[in-house]
Amino acid sequence: MQFLIALTVALSALAFTKAECPNGCSGHGQCGAQDMCHCYRNWKGNDCNDRVCPYAHAFVTSPQGDLNYDGDLFDNTGKMIVDDETGLNALVDILTNSKTMTFVSDKPTSAQFSALGITGVGSEDEVLVSELVVGDRIKVSDEVFTIVSVDVQGKTYTLDHKRLQATENAPVQKFMGTQAKPRGDWEMWVGDFSELGDEGHYYMECANRGTCDRKTGECKCNEGYTGAACQVHACPNECSYKGTCASISSLASLEPTLLPITGSADVVSSPTTVTLNTTAPGTLASGGGDTIIIQGTSYKTASVSGTTVTLTTPVRQSFLYGTSIYQVMKYELWDAAQGRACHCDSRYTGMDCSKKKCHSGDDPLTTVSYDPQCASTASVTSGYSPYTQANEKQTIDIDSTDGKVIGTFAIKFTDEFGKTYTTAPITAHPLISKSCHVTTTLNKIQFSTSDRPLCSKLQVGDYIQIGASIVQISGRTVVGTDSSDFTGQCIISEVTFANNEASFGGNVAATPCYRMNANLEIKEALEALPNSAVKGVSVRHIARSGTIITKVASQGTDSKSVAFLASAGATARTAVSARTELSHAGSVLRHMNQLRLVASVSTGADVGKTATLHQLFDTNNANTGESGFLATSTGANFADVGTSAGTPPATAETLYAQNGFTYEVSFETGCSEDSDCTANGISIRGGVDRTLSDSGAVCHPSGVCVCSSASYYGPGCTGDGRGQPKRSTIMSNSGDVADMEFDCSGLSASQYILSGSVLVATPNKIAFGGASGLASGDEISINDQRRNVIHVASNNDVFVDEAFVVDSISSGTKIFDAAPVYKLKHSTVTCGSTDQPKLLTTNPAGSAFSFDKDDVANHKLLSVVSGTVRDRSHINVGDRVLAKTSNTDNQIRTVDRLEIVNTQITKLSIGEMITNCAGAVSATDFAGIAVYKVSKGTTEALECSRRGLCNEDSGTCECFNGYTSYNCNTQNALAM
Repeated sequence: MQFLIALTVALSALAFTKAECPNGCSGHGQCGAQDMCHCYRNWKGNDCNDRVCPYAHAFVTSPQGDLNYDGDLFDNTGKMIVDDETGLNALVDILTNSKTMTFVSDKPTSAQFSALGITGVGSEDEVLVSELVVGDRIKVSDEVFTIVSVDVQGKTYTLDHKRLQATENAPVQKFMGTQAKPRGDWEMWVGDFSELGDEGHYYMECANRGTCDRKTGECKCNEGYTGAACQVHACPNECSYKGTCASISSLASLEPTLLPITGSADVVSSPTTVTLNTTAPGTLASGGGDTIIIQGTSYKTASVSGTTVTLTTPVRQSFLYGTSIYQVMKYELWDAAQGRACHCDSRYTGMDCSKKKCHSGDDPLTTVSYDPQCASTASVTSGYSPYTQANEKQTIDIDSTDGKVIGTFAIKFTDEFGKTYTTAPITAHPLISKSCHVTTTLNKIQFSTSDRPLCSKLQVGDYIQIGASIVQISGRTVVGTDSSDFTGQCIISEVTFANNEASFGGNVAATPCYRMNANLEIKEALEALPNSAVKGVSVRHIARSGTIITKVASQGTDSKSVAFLASAGATARTAVSARTELSHAGSVLRHMNQLRLVASVSTGADVGKTATLHQLFDTNNANTGESGFLATSTGANFADVGTSAGTPPATAETLYAQNGFTYEVSFETGCSEDSDCTANGISIRGGVDRTLSDSGAVCHPSGVCVCSSASYYGPGCTGDGRGQPKRSTIMSNSGDVADMEFDCSGLSASQYILSGSVLVATPNKIAFGGASGLASGDEISINDQRRNVIHVASNNDVFVDEAFVVDSISSGTKIFDAAPVYKLKHSTVTCGSTDQPKLLTTNPAGSAFSFDKDDVANHKLLSVVSGTVRDRSHINVGDRVLAKTSNTDNQIRTVDRLEIVNTQITKLSIGEMITNCAGAVSATDFAGIAVYKVSKGTTEALECSRRGLCNEDSGTCECFNGYTSYNCNTQNALAM
């Protein structure tokens, strides 16, 4: 019995000496010294039974208490240890190969104390007793130590390891190891300075915006916060399911900032260089690293200097001067990924996207605005040059340096709410009829009865291509309503040529013909966008565009060639070498209004000196009031001296490489019938002046007036260039419309080969009447159907990899009958738009203007430096022009009159003087300055046109009395 009692006592004593940790650390940790649990990761508590919830940057940091139990609530990594009396950094010495740290014992003198505002002499101790204790970690000279003993309080301390290299007068920093944060550990947010820098928003459990459920380890977030660690804002009302909840950094890319600059780039000559219209703004860092967006494509900047931006990658495609540039602004503060807000769908707004936007429009009571004297001094001299507000115009340029552009493209348009729409594919060379007949003796194209085009598809001024020949329409014949051929709608039976084009080589029968200009198709595609994104447009094709060839030309050694000369009257041919001017087989050359396809170019020693055409330039251009192409002075064809009796002409002939077309898109409806163009002359006394009106003008289906002769010009076809089409309205897209973007992947430079036929029975075979010159591997196109050549037979038949399919020019047993075949060249196609196009001239040396400061009597003229404005229809009375007098000073003025010599513009009369950008008339003349047409929309884009209130529940405008329309931009007495 005594033995049992003794054993019980012994076991009890053993149990007492072997006491266990609480709950055995709950299986989530290990029992350590002093019966304390060391919890596994993501567990906490005295028994390790509490889950740890996720941590994240705290929205607001709050104190956490004395985590290391040293009595100092202000501990934080990087905190400097200071003298307890002066507050100055306390400095220490550590000898070589020593682990003893000694605070420097020199006490401040009385004078030093007095300078610090401290009375008396301090104690021997350098730091507070509680500042450093055993177990504290410190950082000295970039080496971290742990204090293992305090030898002399506030003076001498033993460290956990030796320092191999001595250090003297070194500062000491706390280095804590209690709780994770971005730059170390912390106890309480304080204002200590350190090389790490102070920071708020330390990592805290549930981001300090929720409570932790210790049983599940999940955060229960406060209202307005969400995420696993409550680390992000919760968007209100789930953005009403009319938008997305996006972070602040994401919002910057979703809503890029339009910069007050524009630019241009060439994908071939300098693919990583963007040239700005003026000095780069301060938001673009000189060292690069910024993200900019041009025509919908993002680029990283490598460097920025003055007016030059260098990109890290080449531009996707060339773009014109005046192209808009956007910047994705950087947001790099702590809440870049945590702060969130609603990014609403295009038609919705408000904090939770619950409100609906109303349409914007032009305030009808404001019609005049003012341009500043200079772009760089706008705040000093605002309100200098008045102009009448107008709708947006954008110039589209589609061109190539290697051959005629064929294929399809699409336009991306951004509406007033910021939503982007993409048009259906637009063909660059639309089909007019699959059965066109040419009567060369009558200068006519006649259409088969079953394939006559609608009147809405063809008009005077259009260019038609039949095979390898191109003609311009000068008139059309409409089937009368009393004719047996009348179908109930307006159709065209035949059209006449603009010139005496006798180069078809005989009559042509039953051949597909195509229109070279696609302005009607552009209009139809834009107006077909859903939700009336484009309210109405008119589209004019700028006939005289392309790249000027700096070598003059003469009729060549045969009836269908031209020779290039160094200058007028030169006695030998010379090569054209500039990349953008070179002629290739398949290229298009232009003289005046005439377009011709190149059949071949000279090679060998004569490379680039002559070009053989499919069709001779006409020497009789009386229809346009201009001279035709000059022959040699003796009437014979000119070659080199000694090889021909002909002599070169004394005057120069200028040719252009024009493989595509330039279009001007006006965001207004334009004309709708011929009568809209025939009575627009404005009398000085008001009303219509018939003598200034063009009674023979017609309305093109694309909404622009086509004048009957060179005596009339301007959008309204008047004798002085003033006036608009009668029914033209500005009830279209208001304000500065975003640049249209383009998908040009379906376009290609091409070479016309021959006409070929494809039978339904053999859809992989093209039958030619002669040798095509095609080879295996070539890609070809017939009526926009692309195929690869896989075999060329000895009888000239060509076989392709994929069968052709029946389409709009198929009939009977034939898929194609005498259809034009093109070889694709896959070279760069320029395709883009700008609302600030350069005003081009006929001067081969460059398009430049001059301003004479003393020419006040002649009404302040900008004169063309040699030559004339290239296309008269591209600049009109009332247009604004920008005179670029330097890289930083851009002066905008309004054209009030045009000076015309021999039907061409030589001078622009502007409303105010060009100045020295300091408020006075320039002390010197300006010569050789570039001039740009400024066609940004200047009408307002105001909610409900500022003439009504927006009902944000329905998104409709409730107009004030006297105003009507969907956006209240129309005055109407009946609405009173």
